[in-house]
Amino acid sequence: MKNIKKILCFLLLLLMIPLTGCDFSNGGKHKLNIKDLNNIILNIDKICEPNQTYGLYKEDDEITFEIKFFSGVEASLSIDGTILRPTYDKAWESGYIKYTMLDHDVDVASMINGYVGDELKLCETIEWGSKITDESLDYIDVQRIYLGVAPENRYGESARIYNEGNMFSGWFNRALIREKTNDIDGGQGYIVTFNLKDKTSYELEIRNNYVQINSKSYWLSTGLPYAITSFGGEQIQPTGTFKLNIIDSNNFIYDKPEEQYSYFAPGTIIKLHSYPIMDVDLMMYVNGEFHSKQTSIETDDGYIWEYSFVMPTGEAILQFSTDPFHADKYYYYFVDIFNWVSLLNETTLKAIEIEDGYIGVDPNDPNDPNNAPMIRYSEKIEDINYNLHFLENEPLVKMHNYEPVDGGWYRKVKYITFEGQEYILEISNGMVFWNDFSSYEYFRFDRTPTNFPDIITESN
Repeated sequence: MKNIKKILCFLLLLLMIPLTGCDFSNGGKHKLNIKDLNNIILNIDKICEPNQTYGLYKEDDEITFEIKFFSGVEASLSIDGTILRPTYDKAWESGYIKYTMLDHDVDVASMINGYVGDELKLCETIEWGSKITDESLDYIDVQRIYLGVAPENRYGESARIYNEGNMFSGWFNRALIREKTNDIDGGQGYIVTFNLKDKTSYELEIRNNYVQINSKSYWLSTGLPYAITSFGGEQIQPTGTFKLNIIDSNNFIYDKPEEQYSYFAPGTIIKLHSYPIMDVDLMMYVNGEFHSKQTSIETDDGYIWEYSFVMPTGEAILQFSTDPFHADKYYYYFVDIFNWVSLLNETTLKAIEIEDGYIGVDPNDPNDPNNAPMIRYSEKIEDINYNLHFLENEPLVKMHNYEPVDGGWYRKVKYITFEGQEYILEISNGMVFWNDFSSYEYFRFDRTPTNFPDIITESN
C-alpha cells in the first residue's frame, strides 16, 4: 500500500508541472519571442541571445526595451496582447519601455501608428528607394493636391524643405506600407519630390495616405512627417501653374486669393469681385494692357461688379484702377482716348472749326483786343480729310504727374457732323487734354514736328 501511495504521489507531481509554468528543459525560463520588423528596438541584441529571435527569462524578470525616437509617428510594443508606449525624457533621444516577465512564453511585436511590422518597407518596394539616403538627399518639394476636382483646381500650396537632421531621408527609409485598396474618390494628397545633391530627383505621389507602386495600392502605415503636412518650409510655385500677381492699391477687389493660393494652371477661369464705386468705372489691366471694365451682376445682397480672366501660359499681372489711361503705352489712335472719334468719317463730318486763344487772360477785355480768340471755319473736303487724317496718324503718350501751367496758348478743334453733333478736341501748350466729370489727363505727341489740326485751305 505504501508503494502504491508513493506511485500516486509521483504521478500527481507530474500532473502539476504544467500548472506551475515550470519548464525544466529551459531551466524554468520562458521564451521572449520578438518580432521587430519596424527596427525600433535599439537594444534587441542585449535582450535576445546572439543571433536568436528570442530570449529566455524567468518570471518577474525586469526587461527594459530601448525604443527609437520618431517625429510624426507613434512607436509602441504589443507585449502579450497589451500595447505599451515608450517614455521619452528628451526629444530626439531614445525612450524606454519596462516590462516584468510573466510565467509563460511572451510574444512581442513592434508597432508604428498601431500597425504591427508585417508591412513592407517603402524604400525596398519602390524602384528608386535605395537612392534616398542621409548622404544623398538635399531637400524635398512638397505640394498639396486636391482629388476629384477640375484639373485647374488640382494644385494647392507648395513648399521646399531641406533635409536637416536627416528628417526626410530617415522617414523615407523607415516608412512602412501595407497592400490595401484605395476606394476614396475625393480628398487630398501630396506630391513629394526628393531632390538629391547630384541634381537628380524622384517623385512620390501620396493620395489620402495611399501610394501606388507597380499598379498596386498601398496604405502608408507610418504616416507623413508633420513638416510635410504643415508646409513648414520656403513657399514655392506649385507644379504646372503660374503666378498671378494682383495689384490693387485701393483694395477695391474683396476676394483676392492669398499669396500661397495665387498660382493657377493655364486655362483657369478666375473671377474677382468688387463693390460698385460711385460715378467711376473700375478697369482691369492685364500685363499693362487694358482688358475690361466691370460687369454688374445681381446677388441676394444686391449688385456687385465682376471681372473674369483666363489664366495664360506664363506669369500674369492684374492691376485695378479707376484711371482709364492707367496703362503705360502708345495710344496709336485718338479713338483709344476719345470714343467719339469712331463716329467721324467723310460721310458724317460736315465741318471743322478751329479756335486759337491764350490761357489765363480775359478774352473780353476791351483794353486788349488781342486776348480775343481767333476762330476759323471750313466745310471743304480738303480740311475735313486733313483733320480726319490727323486723328488717325498721330500717336500719343500719357504724361505722368503733368502739372498744367497758368499761361500759354490753346487750340480747340470742333468736329461738326451733319446731324448737328459737335465734338471738341483741346490742345493746351502742345498737350492733348482729356477730361470727364471726375478726372482729367494730359497726353503728349509722340513725334516732332507734329501736324496740328488746322484749316489748310486758308491760303488757297
